[in-house]
Amino acid sequence: MMPKKWVLLSLCVCFLCLAVQVRAVDNDKKKEILEQLPQLGPPEDKKPIGAQDFFPLSQGWEWVYSVTAYDPAGKEVSKERLTIKNLASVELEGKKVYPQEYRRKSVNTFYYAQESKGIAAIAVKQGAEGKPNNFEHPLYMFITPLAKGTEVTSGELKLVIDDLKDTVTVPAGTFNNCVKITTINTKNNEEITAWFAEGVGRLKSVIKRPDGRKSEILLESYKK
Repeated sequence: MMPKKWVLLSLCVCFLCLAVQVRAVDNDKKKEILEQLPQLGPPEDKKPIGAQDFFPLSQGWEWVYSVTAYDPAGKEVSKERLTIKNLASVELEGKKVYPQEYRRKSVNTFYYAQESKGIAAIAVKQGAEGKPNNFEHPLYMFITPLAKGTEVTSGELKLVIDDLKDTVTVPAGTFNNCVKITTINTKNNEEITAWFAEGVGRLKSVIKRPDGRKSEILLESYKK
């Protein structure tokens, strides 16, 4: 097998010879040969990364989570399964919204919208029947701009992006370059830390209550 350095040298010589040929032919032939050379210019522009890359809203997505509750001593007191499914977008009071169905012990549907500062739930429907009830303030789940230190306050909730490069391991796998967002309820001091992966969604949430109780929500599986 030819050594790697000789392979690279041979490639360089081939390109050099081709360049000499280009200078020796007429203009029409030169254009034809140049068009066959590898294009070494800058890569094509990629689509900017947005909130929906980390918090997908398109119909058909589905996530399965384990929800584990712990007492103040750290002892497990309950464990359940939560399934979240994206439904078809609808209009709510003239605004395009994206329903997410949450199935746990009961069924609740949250209606998300792309707001100026990120993605927020603006209404909820409890049970399978009935009409959505609007929240007094948007409940932001993912905030923008996508930069460390970004802060958003909505009602009693204050959110901040703590990290953009976290690595998170959950039952569904290990994910790099995760966005970490902490939410503080300024009324009751409850704290929620959540991690999101591009092209996947929410991976993990840890809910800490002032009395020491804690809940952990971990992604087990997902499908598009």
